Amino acid sequence: MNSSIDSNLLHSNRESIKVIVRIRPLSESEREQSQSNPITIQSSNSLILNHSDSNRSFQCSFDSVLGPRSQQHELYELIKDGTRSVLQGVNCTIFAYGQTGSGKTYSMYGPPNDSNSIRSIQQDSHLIGLIPRAIQEIFEYGEQKHIIDFSVYCSFVQIYNENLYDMLRDANMSSPLTIREDSLTNEIYVQGLSEYAVKSTHDTLQLLKLSEENRAIRETYMNQFSSRSHSIFQILVEQKQLASDGGEVQLRAKYNLVDLAGSEKWNIHQYMRDEHITEMTNINLSLHTLGKCISSLAKLSKNKDAHIHIPYRESRLTRILQDSLGGNSRTYLLATLSPASNSIDESISTLKFADRARQVMIQAKINEIRPVDHELVIRLQREVEYLKDFMKKHIDPSILSTIDSTITSINTSTNTSTNPTTHSPNKSTNTIKNNQLDSVTSQITNELPIESSVEIDVNIIIDKLNQSVVDITRSMGSEVDKLQKILKRFFLFEIEEDDLKRQIEEIFTYIHKFRQITTVDHSKQLSFFISNYIN
Repeated sequence: MNSSIDSNLLHSNRESIKVIVRIRPLSESEREQSQSNPITIQSSNSLILNHSDSNRSFQCSFDSVLGPRSQQHELYELIKDGTRSVLQGVNCTIFAYGQTGSGKTYSMYGPPNDSNSIRSIQQDSHLIGLIPRAIQEIFEYGEQKHIIDFSVYCSFVQIYNENLYDMLRDANMSSPLTIREDSLTNEIYVQGLSEYAVKSTHDTLQLLKLSEENRAIRETYMNQFSSRSHSIFQILVEQKQLASDGGEVQLRAKYNLVDLAGSEKWNIHQYMRDEHITEMTNINLSLHTLGKCISSLAKLSKNKDAHIHIPYRESRLTRILQDSLGGNSRTYLLATLSPASNSIDESISTLKFADRARQVMIQAKINEIRPVDHELVIRLQREVEYLKDFMKKHIDPSILSTIDSTITSINTSTNTSTNPTTHSPNKSTNTIKNNQLDSVTSQITNELPIESSVEIDVNIIIDKLNQSVVDITRSMGSEVDKLQKILKRFFLFEIEEDDLKRQIEEIFTYIHKFRQITTVDHSKQLSFFISNYIN
């Protein structure tokens, strides 16, 4: 695998949800019933579904279509870019969707009785599913030379009857968990969910085996071991690696591997217990809400300015998948189909869902953790303090005070003239203001390096000088404020280090020119005002 970060991922890009359709082979019971296959694969990305009852056909195109003879490694080849995105610091989600018994769990994990799918991985094993293959690739990547530090954490949650349970600690499903949203990052997380640090493929697969044993299953009409809960296996990858410029870069990404419970029709020919009915109802409702969210997101993708409500909160499933569906994540949908003619209605429903999902636009970006450069922080803090001291030394506080009081007096007199109910300022106030002005006028007149025979309107000089001081004060304050904002944006990872250096250089270039102007002696400044504003 290429160790360098993909240039296409350096900036957040909008892309659609990738949709892969997989059709499983006919089962033995379906062959015995002489079930026909109404699905015809036209190409590697299109198929036709013939509905004999209505004499209608449905033609669909997706990113990829896999037939009944497809192998597990072929499926992983189509999705492995998701794994590699995680290793490059981009969140990714893969979720399997389809009716019960259509091959979702087989595709994600492998056959239930295949020891290679969980306990170990062998090169000649062709039955292992997506999740074990992804785990193997993640740890192989962590052994590369450019990786300085590599940490992997795993958690496993299942949603059963609209309650969340820890699959690694709560085998009896006795302690429901709650979903929270981080107030700072807006990330969705499950409060109290256990997270395990794993060091190898073997360790991770052992956790996977343990969680598989704790998952809620039930025999259904379509499947002897049907999953009756939605499961989400999350892999968190944190790494520190060498950057192309010789420095270090820290990346952090989440990999959500979601195996949804299959939709199920009410079988009027079979007795169903109350708990089975409750399971079926909750599963179908959550999948219905997922469909509503996908439809709303598809509409929003077509019209960004539209005010469309996304009903994430109507189900635990959509709430926990909120980041994956409409947030910072690359997303793949694996839509699984049964080829049996008696499942054609469910197959059409699945294809419609997949078609809507393909219209959803998502935006993923690299999650880079910027290491704090303490020397740079100290240097920038010194520069800020220097700017503050510089303003104090080169701007006379008495002049600033006079300017403030003059502006206040002007504002007061303006308000007085425009408001007939307000009395005019009294005589003592005007006397104090005139005395202040005379004092400043006398001070400047004594310092002027000119002959007494020259007639000068000192009031104009004061006005121009005061205005210049105001402009200088505002300008310096603006530069200090700009510097503080730049530093804040840098530590929030909103701008890169090169942008930070460039903007700081522009600020200090301006300040340097300002110092050259303001460091001349006071008499030359006054002469400058006289020659430019009086003459």
